[in-house]
Amino acid sequence: RELRPEDTPGSCNWSSSRGILRIEAKPREAHVAEAVQSFPASRPDSTPVPTETTGGSDARIEVQVVAAGDAGENVVDFKMKASTALEKMMTAWCKMQGLDRSEAVFEFEGRELRPEDTPVSCNWSASRGTLRIEAKPREAHVQEAVQFLPADSPASTPVPAETPASSVAVSDAKIEVQVVAAGDAGENIVDFKMKASTPLEKMMNSWCQHQDLDLSEVVFEFEGRELRPEDTPGSCNWSAAKGILRIEAKPREMRVAQVAQAARSGPESRPAFTSVPAKTSASSAEGSDAKIEVQVVAAGEEGENVVDFKMKASTALEKMMKAWCQHQELDLSEAVFQFDGRELRPEDTPTSCNWSSSRGILRIEARPREAHVAEAVQSFPASRPDSTPVPTETTGGSDARIEVQVVAAGDAGEHVVDF
Repeated sequence: RELRPEDTPGSCNWSSSRGILRIEAKPREAHVAEAVQSFPASRPDSTPVPTETTGGSDARIEVQVVAAGDAGENVVDFKMKASTALEKMMTAWCKMQGLDRSEAVFEFEGRELRPEDTPVSCNWSASRGTLRIEAKPREAHVQEAVQFLPADSPASTPVPAETPASSVAVSDAKIEVQVVAAGDAGENIVDFKMKASTPLEKMMNSWCQHQDLDLSEVVFEFEGRELRPEDTPGSCNWSAAKGILRIEAKPREMRVAQVAQAARSGPESRPAFTSVPAKTSASSAEGSDAKIEVQVVAAGEEGENVVDFKMKASTALEKMMKAWCQHQELDLSEAVFQFDGRELRPEDTPTSCNWSSSRGILRIEARPREAHVAEAVQSFPASRPDSTPVPTETTGGSDARIEVQVVAAGDAGEHVVDF
């Protein structure tokens, strides 16, 4: 029987005493096919269904999307019906590559494919094997199209067999960009490629997203000058011929400190700045600027899951909580963070936990909220008016937990997920 979202284990006449409730998951099309197979022979609108279909609209076609990369071909496999529009595959591929749909072109036998195209419109069927589609940047596709314009085309202009390096460097040549950040374990380097005319904003946003930072927290510098989002490699007087453009990323607070240091070269009476000692004492190192190591520990079936963070003593824990939940694909409301048995609030800080960098690593425990609630109920005093005894083993009540297995058939056997 097909289950509805509002169904419950109870509506399936299941209880914990009956053991594991085994539910089968399958593609809806497979479910429909089975339903058609089970129609009685006398049903007026039924038609014979062949036991094996090899080339009809329901036959799955293997599709390979191939893109040329620096390290060789990048191949992504899909399966689809012959009548399915390619748009879904195109969108999924672009999402996997972190690209906008408008940035990519998909080609089959030299022809650009449209989103509404299907394997059938490519004259392809399952019996022909794998449908191989080529993906490339739109700019490369446009460049190829210009190259193939006939010589007498009104819009065409002569394309020299070899383009001078100077013109290549101006617009179309990709520049290698390295964003370098100093870390405890050495330099952290992230590589990008972009045109000389491309604003650096996209690179900045991508780098910050990768580091789980807000753009406002980071400064990007080139040769000691702070870069703006609208700057380009060209505005830095950089071209592909000059090699790799090396940009330094650092916390904004460090940049502000450097500016303050530089201001000290002016008159000593300047009131906006105070002198910064060459060496910071141990006591001041524990101040608001000292970073504290925080470990978020969650108990799992295979042992402890540990995620490390660094933050100031005065920083609210909310940002860490959200980052941890996002990493675990959880909503913040589903998790509880505890320190010394006390539930932490988002506005708490390491300081409110009486912690400083001199005490070492601040260890915080993360657990499902339901487990936290269960513990709280267990810890009610016996004299509490609204408390009721909690049996050591519940076998059939409404609160008894039922083990559920969702089983899906795959090429390599059954795929089982437990709940």
